[in-house]
Amino acid sequence: MRSTSLAILLFAATIAAAQQSPRPTFPDDYTPSPCAPDSPCESYPRTQIKAAAFTMLGLQLDGRWVEDHYNQMLQLFAPVCRKLATCYATPGNNFLFCDDIVVPEYRAVCDKTFPKATHPADWEQCKGFTEIWALGVDMRGKMVAEPAQACALEKKLNVVHTKPPIVWMVPETVPRDYKGNIWIYALDPDTHIPVQANITIDRQQVFAPSNPAGSVATGYPFKWPVKYNRVKNAEGHMDVVAPTVTVKPDSYPPVTFVMPSPAPKMLVEMKPAKLHAGVNKVTVTARDAESGKPVEARVMVGENAAGEANEPIEITVPKGGKTPEVWVTSLFDVYSDVVVK
Repeated sequence: MRSTSLAILLFAATIAAAQQSPRPTFPDDYTPSPCAPDSPCESYPRTQIKAAAFTMLGLQLDGRWVEDHYNQMLQLFAPVCRKLATCYATPGNNFLFCDDIVVPEYRAVCDKTFPKATHPADWEQCKGFTEIWALGVDMRGKMVAEPAQACALEKKLNVVHTKPPIVWMVPETVPRDYKGNIWIYALDPDTHIPVQANITIDRQQVFAPSNPAGSVATGYPFKWPVKYNRVKNAEGHMDVVAPTVTVKPDSYPPVTFVMPSPAPKMLVEMKPAKLHAGVNKVTVTARDAESGKPVEARVMVGENAAGEANEPIEITVPKGGKTPEVWVTSLFDVYSDVVVK
């Protein structure tokens, strides 16, 4: 199991990082596992939960509220616990992933049962109860999940799947100035059980601090620094493109998609527009297509640098020689190369 301090840190991180997915991350129509344990949600007993909330998370629970609502909360959590049991028994999913993937469902109980707008005091107590309850379950998860995984192996449930998982991302698109968290989720296409999978971003190294392993994985928020890759195009120049994301679970075919983040475009214009033999005094302007702001870029003549964009420069064309190709390249690899027309 995770250490107490690590568990507190991770739960604090998931509190701050919570975001609503546009579709259920663990649908109610999932297929229960025959190896699901009967009592997956073993947490703090009634007599200890108030003290544990304060000691572990610094939360103040009202003892009377706990006494009055303890049994009710267990009943409300029961459907979530049944999902957790099946997740524990699913090959490829470890108990840490399962504990973390159901946390939003625990929290949704409070929003539904004690709406903040009409029951603010109950909502606050319910939220605190939920956090310490989920943390208690998490700290006991390993000893509950191990027999379930052993059962799954005995019953040969660890099959190689021929269909890839259902994968989606939150948010659906990433603007180039986006600073928030990103989540990627995966579901088994038949059982609708969450699938734990590693995620890689082509030619980029990204981490997910809230994941116990630190790496980007399904169900865990991460920040992508909106960085595009440079690739050579058919004309021999460099384009900037959004990277390819690969979602690779155990025993499933991988899923790949291009990060839904349109690369910025640079508009380029040269005045005068045509070159003549001899020395040409020109200005090549480079502007962002969306904002219209000047772009820091270098003007190239053939393979040689002629100067900076948005400043007067000289381009010499030999008499009787071929007019060289004039093109512009971004100084910080933010934009694709653009050939001056």
